[in-house]
Amino acid sequence: MGGGTRSPASVLGLAALLLAARGAAGMTEEHRMEEYRKRGYQWPLPEVVPNTPGWRRIMNRRFEQVMRVEDSNDKYNGWMGFMAAALVTTNYTENGWGLTRAPDHILERLQARLHNSLEVRKIEKVCGPDEAEGDCAASEEVTEPTGKGARKEHFINVIEAEDDARPIMISDWKDNDAILEEMKPMYEWWSGKELEGQIAYGIRAYRNDSNLLMHVDKSSTHVISGIFHVDRSEDAEPWPIVIEDFQGNVNQVYLEPGDVLFYESSKCFHGRPQTFIGSYYASIFMHYRPVDFEADKIADEIHFAVPEHWHEQQPSKEGLDDLVVIGTSFKEPNCKNLLCSLDENNAESKHLVNWHGPAPKGKIVTTGWDPETMTPPKEWEEGYDGGKRDASEAKRAAADGVANGTDKKKVIILGGDGFCGWPTSLYLSDQGHDVVVVDNLSRRNIDTELGCDSLTPIQPPEVRVQAWKEVSGKDMKFVNLDVAKEYDLLVQLIKDEQPDSIVHFAEQRAAPYSMKTSKTKRYTVDNNVSGSNNLCCAVIDSEVDAHIVHLGTMGVYGYGTSGGEIPEGYIDVILPGGREANILHPAYPGSVYHATKCLDALLFQFYNKNDQVRVTDLHQGIVWGTNTPQTIKDERLVNRFDYDGDYGTVLNRFLMQGAMGVPLTVYGTGGQTRGFIHITDTARCIEIALNNPPKAGERVEIFNQIAETRRVRDVAKLVADQTGVEVNLLPNPRQEAAENELDVSNRKFCSLGLDPITLDAALFDEVTEVVNKYKHRCDPTKILPASFWNKKRAEECSTLDPSSVKIKA
Repeated sequence: MGGGTRSPASVLGLAALLLAARGAAGMTEEHRMEEYRKRGYQWPLPEVVPNTPGWRRIMNRRFEQVMRVEDSNDKYNGWMGFMAAALVTTNYTENGWGLTRAPDHILERLQARLHNSLEVRKIEKVCGPDEAEGDCAASEEVTEPTGKGARKEHFINVIEAEDDARPIMISDWKDNDAILEEMKPMYEWWSGKELEGQIAYGIRAYRNDSNLLMHVDKSSTHVISGIFHVDRSEDAEPWPIVIEDFQGNVNQVYLEPGDVLFYESSKCFHGRPQTFIGSYYASIFMHYRPVDFEADKIADEIHFAVPEHWHEQQPSKEGLDDLVVIGTSFKEPNCKNLLCSLDENNAESKHLVNWHGPAPKGKIVTTGWDPETMTPPKEWEEGYDGGKRDASEAKRAAADGVANGTDKKKVIILGGDGFCGWPTSLYLSDQGHDVVVVDNLSRRNIDTELGCDSLTPIQPPEVRVQAWKEVSGKDMKFVNLDVAKEYDLLVQLIKDEQPDSIVHFAEQRAAPYSMKTSKTKRYTVDNNVSGSNNLCCAVIDSEVDAHIVHLGTMGVYGYGTSGGEIPEGYIDVILPGGREANILHPAYPGSVYHATKCLDALLFQFYNKNDQVRVTDLHQGIVWGTNTPQTIKDERLVNRFDYDGDYGTVLNRFLMQGAMGVPLTVYGTGGQTRGFIHITDTARCIEIALNNPPKAGERVEIFNQIAETRRVRDVAKLVADQTGVEVNLLPNPRQEAAENELDVSNRKFCSLGLDPITLDAALFDEVTEVVNKYKHRCDPTKILPASFWNKKRAEECSTLDPSSVKIKA
């Protein structure tokens, strides 16, 4: 459908849709042009950034080409990409690219991961009846994922490949993030900027008959980037990376394993438009941005910079090659290798420069060097010498923060008497923050309702805070307040305390309890949703710019619905017409409790957009453990330990059952895969979130708060092997998939310094000691499930007899 055939009204309507899809939600074309003029944008551009003759020549040619793209969707995408490259995004280096050599020990580590995760095998091909023997290959090599974390990559519109040739992604997020940190000094040396790591994707292994179109990367995160070539198959033909630089050159760089190509990836168009021939070609990609980078402004600014005439259709122009726009990428279909600079019969090929690795160590090769000898034209500044950097102290400092002086915060903790809230309150106080604990003691009231106390004897809140003062010398105030019902008191509390941050734990936290009866379902919705809405309103009405940190749940995503790795809150999608957008991950709750967390997330999105309320939402996995370094200082500080079928978390229930000689209560097949985190890491993650709040105007920040994922039956086996008890497969009281996979990104917390605690037998012993100490407080009739998701689940569990559970002496 040609852009020239649309009426002005239909074009403006399309523009509004495009703007909504790309982040400037709800903006009309009229409003966009108002912002365009307010900022003083002009057309033709008086200058480009950087304003070199070569960069101006490249960008002017692209603008001429995009004016002749017919489809309006593609035309607007092209205008956005080219305006971002030409004007909106800043350049940090002279040429936009550089080539150097990585440390050998990192290369060896990555090659080991690659070779452990790929299988290259031959398959015999049978000639068809109409094919002569010499016309069909006798065999063909295929590359397939094998090891942990290896999978076929999802569809990406900048990669052209048939389904069975899509790249293989080999993910190890913990190691990726470690490499991102280890390599950072090299990127800072090249860019001259202090950087913060954004993401290191796993090793991407391209396969035979695929190519990567010329494109620019995400402007909010992919600012200073690098391609680290890991290895390629023996049958791989040379496959260069192509990058346009600020001097007007088109650089065709042939990397050797261990070479690192630096590039400004949201500004310089780059790709591998030639078709790859071979079994595999593998690299890892690293992305950083300057610490002072204003990411929240860049996306809308690109929209505002697109000129008013963007939808006008220009006639073809002699000597100007056709352009096809696909999302953020493009190709020149009438030229060899889909890029006219790579076509020796095209005039654009005169700008092509070939570079061949390996790159020299301790130097950065770039435009102006001799491409044959890899030597500089004159004296060059000494810099990075390839030495290693121990980042552990820096990472630990970033994670723990400096809870004194200007970094000391006033923090209100809602739900501060609960399983997660109490140890977090102690931890933050211990770090030097001024903590106010708020709770309505509803969880203690539910103990009475269910007839099942905490296994550990928890003290009244007044006793707890007094005990903390005695052992630490630090004051903590306790306020009895119902966040969901006592709105005026909540507003006044925020006005009186003037907190920097408010941590929101004040919700009914158990999925089984939320499914127990219609009464508990209604209570869970009333308490949780009203409490979150009241908190947002109270922050607005109090006129205190407090940062809200909310404890959510991994259950908002559902389990196994993404078909791949679950990102942190937001997911890249491709809309009809190949349009790219980054949206809130679709919700797929598995209980009324999980549904309230989904509703919380929508409320936070609204108040963030409407009132600029600053929110961090933490999607936490299943918590295990009971003691922390603070709770063990005095018996009066002990945390609660729930073991019953409603509130006991799965690992804590298993550990309690194992210590008491009770067969482990595994629901269904135990094939459910879940995320886990230790209670100590819960508290540390809260402080990391407090120390890294979103800036005013930034969207809701979302972290996945887990340490690792494990299958339930595998966790049961760990406990059974340690304690010698049997594993008992029970009918599942929950309406859920019997088996699921779970691949979760937690790189944000890890990049900010979290070194997570993983399931460990020594820590199991700590929990077992607590259980043995207080086992006399256990009511064995409360161990089996007592809440069922629906009538069918209840019927299937009807044979369960709570009185049959016996504790060994």
